[in-house]
Amino acid sequence: MQEIGCAEIWGGVRGKDADVQGGGFIASIHSRAAEGAKGGDIYYLSVCSGEAITRVALADVRGHGESVSEISQWLYEALQTRVNELDGSELMTDLNALVGQRGYEAMTTATIVSFRRAESNLHFTYAGHPPMFVYRQDDARWDSVMLGSPRRCANLPLGAFGNTSYDDEVRPIAVGDRIFLYTDGLIEATNSDGKPFGRDGVARALEEAAGGTVRDIKRAVLDALSEHSNGAASDDDVTFMVVEVH
Repeated sequence: MQEIGCAEIWGGVRGKDADVQGGGFIASIHSRAAEGAKGGDIYYLSVCSGEAITRVALADVRGHGESVSEISQWLYEALQTRVNELDGSELMTDLNALVGQRGYEAMTTATIVSFRRAESNLHFTYAGHPPMFVYRQDDARWDSVMLGSPRRCANLPLGAFGNTSYDDEVRPIAVGDRIFLYTDGLIEATNSDGKPFGRDGVARALEEAAGGTVRDIKRAVLDALSEHSNGAASDDDVTFMVVEVH
């Protein structure tokens, strides 16, 4: 199995609001737990092999808040020790076996994304996770990126089924293109009528802020979410990340 040297930029399960710029990317993150300082959402960003590869991961453990933070911390540490596996599908397969041993309480959705600068490619793997949005400057729009050919009993949440296989798919990526990753706490946040923010709400916010910086985009999504929920705090953990290829 091929390994690559990676330096972690940020990662963990605690609430975080931060921006960072590296040799190959500009990124902005917002993560908050429904209760307490830690929750069930896991985030990760690293630079590998002399900035040749940037790796991003988000995961969402079943449940939310402090009550599941011990499991999310355990899974984050497992991700840390395996992130040098180059193939995202292999990494997801390893994590699936590990979560399966822990049991139903640890079931988790996840996505792992890699930018490979020499190839100008974006590699991504989903484990039952909401699909990311990608903005390509050539098209000047945000698109939700689904798996190209979803297979039955494949790409399921971690721990759902022991023999699940995971696809590693590829899309072209160029300098100036962006990705937006999120957990379902964002799209499932409801207003007073019980209507969820949804992927449509995310898409509208992304389009309205398309000409801004990654921090502007983060702020636009937060403002749209707050307006939708009339400022009420979410009862689920909410995490999202905007990353621009630089």
